Amino acid sequence: MKDALIRIKRLLEEDWLLVLVALGVAVILWWNATQRQMATKFFPNVEVNLEGSLKPSLSLAPTQPTRPKVTVRVQGPKVYLDGLASDSFQINADLSDIKEATKQTVFLQPEDLVPRSHLIRALPFDQFKVKRPDDIIPSGIPVETVWNQAVAKIRPRLSGAPYEGYIISSTSVTPATLTVAGDKNELPLRKIIPTKTEIVLSGEKQMPDQFFSRDDLDLGDLEVLNWDPKQRIRLHIEIEPRFGEKKFRQVQIDVVVAPEDRREFDFDPKTVEVHLQGARAALQSVTNLSFALQIDLSRLETKTHALPTRLLQTDGLPSGVQVREATPAWVTVRIWEASDVVFPQPPTPPGDAAAPAGMVASGTAVASSSAEDPSGATAAPPLPSNSPEDATPPLPAPPPPGEETHP
Repeated sequence: MKDALIRIKRLLEEDWLLVLVALGVAVILWWNATQRQMATKFFPNVEVNLEGSLKPSLSLAPTQPTRPKVTVRVQGPKVYLDGLASDSFQINADLSDIKEATKQTVFLQPEDLVPRSHLIRALPFDQFKVKRPDDIIPSGIPVETVWNQAVAKIRPRLSGAPYEGYIISSTSVTPATLTVAGDKNELPLRKIIPTKTEIVLSGEKQMPDQFFSRDDLDLGDLEVLNWDPKQRIRLHIEIEPRFGEKKFRQVQIDVVVAPEDRREFDFDPKTVEVHLQGARAALQSVTNLSFALQIDLSRLETKTHALPTRLLQTDGLPSGVQVREATPAWVTVRIWEASDVVFPQPPTPPGDAAAPAGMVASGTAVASSSAEDPSGATAAPPLPSNSPEDATPPLPAPPPPGEETHP
């Protein structure tokens, strides 16, 4: 034994370089053997990514967990496997086969297991693998998807112009809208769906209805939901003369009175039928309540007038619209001066204070005031009069043509 130790010592002293080479070879052999030693390890709570391969027009349902977790048994080099944890991996579920909103079970495959991005270059992950689908527990994940959908208007593309003096008064599309699905970031920008080709107008006075299919629409990447392949889109174009006419009933007549004008007045009728003419686009905004005819009291003397209805001032009509005709054709206006009227004193109840010696009211107040008679009924005082014989003369008949009184 002693001799062997002496020989080893002599060898180390005489040929130490050879000893170092042998030691290096031994280390390499040990390292290689360690690398080839494979092991199996269970990793609980490995996340499953359900969003990566879903087509843009679909999303996971609001109640669907986006990152469910499973347990995975992984085989790989023991020297690396012992230093890894569950968050070193993730499973990218393949949802590319899901074509519509549905509920189904997606089965996870061994090749779906991938390392986290920060570990890809650090470790030889090509040596890690899941041998069988049963090594993923559970191997199936329930997945519910919904459409990214919105309602978009169909708008045909028009060019050209109708016949001179005519306009396109309206267009209607049936159906007017489509329910479409697409990328949720793109949908807000696609509220209008145009047609691929233009409809050219070249001097038409009328246009036949146009029909389209879904393929005629410029949908891009959008999908149309709930669509019957046999369904057709109808476009109706209404072409009319630029100027038109319209009748309105029960149009009110107003009286414009200056604050300092104390005269009394009455007129008949209070409402009339009015026939308007003008730009068709402007007429569309007019209703019988949006305008009125006006009598300007400051331009009339204190007497009875017969005014042509069609010549009265208008209030509320848009520019380019005017009165063509009105029925009745005449408005009778009676104006008289207001006078003071002394009201009789009502009897004073026993125990009450005496009433004032007298009360004076204008003509307007007279019309709404009353006094008691001995029978207990109320009677209105007489209207003021400019004539001792007739306080309120009857309304005269309209004057014959050529003797109009203008407002």
